[in-house]
Amino acid sequence: MTMLTRSNNHAGWDDNLAAITAAINSAKHQVTGVSPHFANFGRDLLLHTDLYAQEDLNTPEDPKVAQDMRLSTVKRIQEFVLQRIRRNHEKTKQRYNLRTRQVDFKKGDIVWRRTFTQSSKADHVNKKLDPKFVPAMVKQILGKNIYMLEDVADGKAGRYHAKDIKAD
Repeated sequence: MTMLTRSNNHAGWDDNLAAITAAINSAKHQVTGVSPHFANFGRDLLLHTDLYAQEDLNTPEDPKVAQDMRLSTVKRIQEFVLQRIRRNHEKTKQRYNLRTRQVDFKKGDIVWRRTFTQSSKADHVNKKLDPKFVPAMVKQILGKNIYMLEDVADGKAGRYHAKDIKAD
């Protein structure tokens, strides 16, 4: 791989940047199975054009027919890419949802909220020795996963996400 180095003339930078851009545009994406250049233009990126005959790129004699063929090919590829992205999104969503839990706390419920204690030598506080959760009461529901809680012991109130709350 070419190493990016700084030189007095910027031509070296341009060559390296062009090589990096070509590498990114020609690499196949794991989800879609096609390269970005293929998804946009309907054909693989030609890195050495002198090796390919130019008439292969525009097969029909009529430019309008060639353009219509390329556009229909690009549309088919883009539909294919969107289908693959949607399918991968569903797979990822299922995997993510296996580790989530649906919680619905009501106003007045007693719950356990996570403490966010930081160790401090000056204040003689050790995070390992403090409790990880303290009892609190749900004062208000602020959103789907955000709750206003008030500590049972000292009345301290704060906003907490459902991931930091356990049922009693």
